[in-house]
This record gives sequence, C-alpha cells and structure tokens, in this order.
Amino acid sequence: MFKNHKFLLGFLVLALTVAGIVFLIPKESKAIFCVKKTKDLNKLFPKTVLQIKKQDQVIFATIDRLLAQILSVPANERNFVNTMQPLDDIKLHVGSWVAILGVLSYLSPDGDLRAQAQLSSIDISNYITEKISLNKQLYLALSNYIEPILMPAQKSDLTQEQLYFLKETLAEFKRSGLSLPDSQLVQVKLLMQDLNELEQQYLNNLAQDQSNLVVSKSDLVGVQQDFVANLKSDGQGNLILNCDDNSYLKTMSSCENSKIREKLYRAYTNRAHPQNELILKAMIAKRDQLAHLLGFTSYAHLDLDNQMVVSPKNAQTFLLDLLPLVQAKAACEISELKKDLPASVVLQNGKIRPWDVIFLKDYYKRKYLNLDDQLISQYFEQSHTIGQLLKIYEQFLDIKFIEQSSSDLWAPTADLKVLAVYQAKNNQLIGYLVLDLFPRANKLPHAGAQISVLPAILGSNCAAVSVILTNFNRPQNHQPALMSYQQVRTFFHEFGHAMHAMLGATQLASQSGINVKMDFVEMPSQMLECWLAEPDILAQISRHYQTGLPLSQDLITKIVQAQNFDTGDQILRQINLSLLALELYADGQTKDFDSLRAKLADQIYDYMIYDPQNKQLSSFMHVATAAYGPKYYGYLWSRVFASDIFGHIKELGLSDSATGCKYITQVIGKGGSYDPNLLLQGFLGRKPSQDAFKKELGF
Repeated sequence: MFKNHKFLLGFLVLALTVAGIVFLIPKESKAIFCVKKTKDLNKLFPKTVLQIKKQDQVIFATIDRLLAQILSVPANERNFVNTMQPLDDIKLHVGSWVAILGVLSYLSPDGDLRAQAQLSSIDISNYITEKISLNKQLYLALSNYIEPILMPAQKSDLTQEQLYFLKETLAEFKRSGLSLPDSQLVQVKLLMQDLNELEQQYLNNLAQDQSNLVVSKSDLVGVQQDFVANLKSDGQGNLILNCDDNSYLKTMSSCENSKIREKLYRAYTNRAHPQNELILKAMIAKRDQLAHLLGFTSYAHLDLDNQMVVSPKNAQTFLLDLLPLVQAKAACEISELKKDLPASVVLQNGKIRPWDVIFLKDYYKRKYLNLDDQLISQYFEQSHTIGQLLKIYEQFLDIKFIEQSSSDLWAPTADLKVLAVYQAKNNQLIGYLVLDLFPRANKLPHAGAQISVLPAILGSNCAAVSVILTNFNRPQNHQPALMSYQQVRTFFHEFGHAMHAMLGATQLASQSGINVKMDFVEMPSQMLECWLAEPDILAQISRHYQTGLPLSQDLITKIVQAQNFDTGDQILRQINLSLLALELYADGQTKDFDSLRAKLADQIYDYMIYDPQNKQLSSFMHVATAAYGPKYYGYLWSRVFASDIFGHIKELGLSDSATGCKYITQVIGKGGSYDPNLLLQGFLGRKPSQDAFKKELGF
C-alpha cells in the first residue's frame, strides 16, 4: 500500500505494501533476508531498537558494496549479470528491509520499536536517494550499457523480461532528473528527503489518532447490543465509542439517534486534523516543486507518466466518461431511498445530510430488501469463512495452506495466524502468509491492507512473505469473531494482493509479485471480490455460528441483489476521490482544499449536502503516500480489467484448476515483468472491454 522513493516503487506498494533479526549470508548476495522454515520467519523481525540499528548498517554496507561492484566494471565488459543483476540485488535488500520496518511501524505494540522503525525507514530512503536514484555516475554507466541494447535494430540475447527491466530502469533514472545541473539535483535530493519524512509523519499521526465519542447507552438505540456491551466505560457510567472503521460503520448504519450519527461523522472525518492537513499541504507544495524541477507540468504528470493511463488528461477522461452513466444509476437509487425516510432522517433543501447516508441505505435494505447486515454477519464466523476461502483458492490455484505456530513475531500470538503456502502438485513451499486481523492500540486503523515483505524469486530457495492486516471484530464473551459482509469483501480483496505477491515469482526481485504499474495493482484483488456475487461461493463460505446452517438461497439472492443496490453512489464516491486526488496534484504549489471539495461535490452530487466541516483529507492516506498520490483513479481503472478477467474465468469455471493455472502463468505469475496491456490481451484473447464492468455494477 505504501511506497517511498521512486527507486523503491516495486517494493513498497500497499495497496499498503510497506517491511529484526535477519539472516546475513555473505556468500549469497540474495540471501540477507531468507526464510526457508517457520523458525526463520520468527527471526525475521527485530525485537529491539539495537537490532534495527545494526541491520541498518548491514543494509548501508550492502548498498555500498553492490554499487561499487557495478561501477568497477569496465565499459566494454558490461553485461546483464555484472551490471543489472547487482542493481536488482540492491532493490531486493532495500525493499525487503523497508518492508520489515513498515510492519513494525504500523503493527508493533512497542512504541520504541515503532519510532526506530520509522526513523530507519526515512534514513534508508534518503540513503537510496543519494547513492542510487540521484547518482550521475551510476546513471551514465547504466545508460551507456542500456541504450545501445534498446536501439530498434539491435539484436539481443536477453529475455523479454530482462529487456523490459532495462527499459523501465532507464526511463526511471531519466525521470529522476539526472540530466539536471548539480545545483538543481541537490534541490531534488532535499525535496525527496523532506517528502519521505512528511509521509511518515502523516501516517504516524493517523495511526496514533485516538478520536472517540463519550456516549450513554441510550444514545446507541438500534446499534447491535453485543457491540455496545463490549464498549469500554469511561468510569462514570458512559461508554467510549472509538473512530476506527469497524466501530464507525456499525454505529452509522444502525444508530437511530441522528445527533450521535452527526457527532461520530464529525469525529471520524476530522481524524488527525489539523496536523495532517498542514503536512499534506506541505507535501503538495514540495511535490509540485519536484515535478517542475524534473521538467513536468505538474506532479500528476510526473507520477502518471509511467502508468498505464500515461497522463492526467487520460485519467480524467476515463472518469468523466463514466460520470453520467453512474450519476443516472445513483439518481435511481436515491429516488428510492427518499420515498420512505426513517424518523431520524430529515432532508435539508431536498438533499440528504452526509451523516445520514449509511443509515438510510441500511434502513432501506432492511425494510425493502429484507436484508439485515447484523443478521448476515452471524453467517460469517471468521474462522469458518476464512477456512472456506482458503479451500476455494486451494482448488482454483492448485495450492495448499497449512497453519503454523506464530510465536515471537511482532504482536501477541493470539492476534496472529501464520499460514505456509505450498504448491499442491509437488509440495514445494511458496511462502508464508501472516494474518494480523484484530485492532490494537497504535496499530494502523485501516480497514484492510496487504504488506509484501519478501518477494517471490524463481530459483532462490527463499520463501515469499506477506502480511494481511485488518481491524475485524474480536471474539466476544458468548460468540466467536463474526465478519460483516463488507469485511468478507475486504478479506477477499487483500487476499488477492497476497496471492499476486506469492505466485508472481520472477527471476528479478524488481519484477516480482505486486511490483506492477500502480493502476494495474488493484486488478487481482478486485477480481477476487467478484467471486462474492456467486451463490455457490456464498453458500460455501457461510455458516451460522449457532445453527451451523449456510445462508439460505433466499438470503443469498438478496445479498446478490443488494450488491447492485447502491453501486451508483459507491462509484460516484470513487470518481469524486479520484478527481480530487488528480486536482490536488495539478499544477500549482497551493491548493484550497475546501474549494476543491466544494467544486467537485457540486459537479458530482446533486442529492447530498456538501459539508465544509468535513476534513477527510487529513485521513485520506492514499493522497499522502507516494504509492498512490494522484493515482487513486487506479481502483476504478483496474476494476474494469478485474470484471473482464472474472467474466472470462467464470466462463471457463471458477473451480477449474486448469483455468487457475492459466491465470497464474499468463497474468499474476508474470508479476511486473511484462507490460500489463500485453498480459490482459494474452489472457483474454482480445482487448479489454468495459462491458463486464457495467453489467456487474447494474448499469
């Protein structure tokens, strides 16, 4: 989900890609971080500040050694092995270590470890900026080797993956400003260092935000009583309602007290404000300066230059072409909602207040679709649902999962589940997947994210390692952990990222797994979400925690129908946020957040009141991270491909391992070693189409 410097793009995706005591094996340059058994996994993450600092020095020394190795090769003796392979090794070591630091930064309960991990991450990023990304001597050595090979008439014995690596590497170095005079290059370096620190501060503020409401039990009429019973007391007879995603959605969807909904909405949309608004404004200014120094019209132009969409204009055209269609769908939905308003919902000038939207949708679903989210969650007992999900993927992807002991990682053992992933046909270890599912103090409060810690590399004998983090419901006094339908979708989504990371084994670490174009990275995760519209899948993963019965066909039909119920409003929200992200990084160092939000609200919504007190940009972490920034449009862009891919897979058979094998070998198994346009056309046998996307969303 997160990335730092452009040089590290392949290792810090998050989509939340972020990353002890570790194994130092000098004879194997690729094996500084190597997990072959579960006990190796337990040793991967530092337990003390001193261990982090010692590993920092190992990484610095490794960078220096491999850099010197590259530069020492005479120009006439350069080849892929002595020039490009060491560069890939640097990316492997740095990316793995930064990912390990990311796990500690966002998940460790130990404040000292978190603080040191954050400092070390900044130091490593700054070191890479200076030693690699802005190293003119390295750039000249690489360009002198690469440019002749990439000439149109030049014949090469390199593989297509290697040639693609050369092309992408050279383009990235050129985009870094290495043709600039030294004085301007110094400015680029300082800007990058400042941006690394600002991004870390923004995320820290959000992770450490403790926003909450103190309410009485009577304030929460309508809210699930099991949830209310487990809220902490303030010691004076009141309850503390936190602003994490889970508590917010549970309360906003069912609380009959509109004043409490408004207060919670205000607290939730103002998390980490005002400090993060100031940080984001500083980031926007510095990114704009950086883009102009590098010869681009805006930061959006710089950041989208190497993406599938290529330019901000193309991204905006894609979004605006969808807008009328989506608005028409949303108008139908809102018309139905307005026909019967519950007592606590009052329109303002004929429009819905933003803190009433979630409640109004839930009310409509309960009354007219006869679908109660609280009832549905009773069928998604976490252990059963996740277990059944694993069986689905075992069959489709021809793999198997075996649970391991999870002692001595970064959090209490009860909070974590470790799964070893094997090829079913030969019992070969692919990797380890760590599930960190429950909320804790100072844990990143995001609904769901996947962290690719160690990449999948062909022939390395080292397992890939990924982490899925969520903030799902814990088991309660008299019932097991239950998942809402939305949480099930979230898990399917993040599991899609994890499978991409695990099964995308390539020769080069730089191309492994989720190291793809950012507007393609969400495709595998959203493709797996599509499975939840299939009745057979819903029946398989459901089981009532008391009766043991799966969802009835009637409930399944209602769930599938409900998925299209508010797709118009959902997609409008994504279009709004996507256009907002692009506008924030358009030309100009200063942006008026309130006026931008108001302008887009007027352009997109005609049924909801614009709320100037909403300070969502202080917690909209996508726009702050280098991983996404202006690229939030990538969710919708890649969702079009996801729907098309799913439709093709469904035609061939969702439980057909041969189809799963084709999906691996032709799409996710390629990682980032090919242009994603070629992967899509190769798998589909044609150019991608929006038809499946529009049909899926009920347009």
